[in-house]
Amino acid sequence: MQAADRVRSEAGLDIELPWEVGQAAEKGDLPFLTEWLEGGGHPDAREWDYQATPLMFACTGGSAAAVDLLVKHGAALDLVDQGGATALMCAAGGGFLECVRSLLLAGANANVRDKVGMHALLVAEYNGHTEVVQLVSDYYTPA
Repeated sequence: MQAADRVRSEAGLDIELPWEVGQAAEKGDLPFLTEWLEGGGHPDAREWDYQATPLMFACTGGSAAAVDLLVKHGAALDLVDQGGATALMCAAGGGFLECVRSLLLAGANANVRDKVGMHALLVAEYNGHTEVVQLVSDYYTPA
């Protein structure tokens, strides 16, 4: 691993997110992800540049199966990347209804706002994802 692949966990431990794991999560490569997780990979590992987690990569790629696998292995639902975006925002922005549904049913917080004040409902609205807007609105509580 390169030093750039090391990140800090919430517990203050170094956690490495290999590039291949982010790519596997984004593509929904369940055998690879399963092997990595069962081999001791941490579901909340982060890549260096944007602090994205495997769950965020899975949501960016629209892989509901990878989302479910990562949630099953204890992935934290509401971690934020460098810009303050959550996995739910990633899924909502892409219009990935099944990813959004999985996250919300697992308990993801639809009220989290990123650094510019956007939350998952606004992200879905901005990108024109009507079905996602309808689903997220059931979980969003206006401030």
